[in-house]
Amino acid sequence: MEDRVLLAWGIFLAVAYALTMAVLPILFGVIRAANGIARNAARTLPGAKGISANTKCLADLGKTAVTGGAILNTAQAMVAGASSIASRLRKAV
Repeated sequence: MEDRVLLAWGIFLAVAYALTMAVLPILFGVIRAANGIARNAARTLPGAKGISANTKCLADLGKTAVTGGAILNTAQAMVAGASSIASRLRKAV
C-alpha cells in the first residue's frame, strides 16, 4: 500500500513539475509585458497630465456658446430697435 502511495505521489510531483516548467515562459512573458506597460505609463503620465490640464477649458466652451447666443439675440433686438427709431426719424424729418 505504501509503495502505491509513494508512486502516486511521485507521479503527481512529476506532472506538477512539468506543468510548472511549461507555464514559466508564459509567466515571464506576462511579467516582461507588465514591466513594459509600467515604463510606458511612467513616460506618458506627464503628457497625459498636461493634456488633461489643457482640455479642461473645453467644458467652458459650451457656456461661451450659450452666452454668445444671448449676446447675439440682444444685438439683434438692438438692431431692430435702432431700425425702428431710424424709420421714425426719417418720417419726422
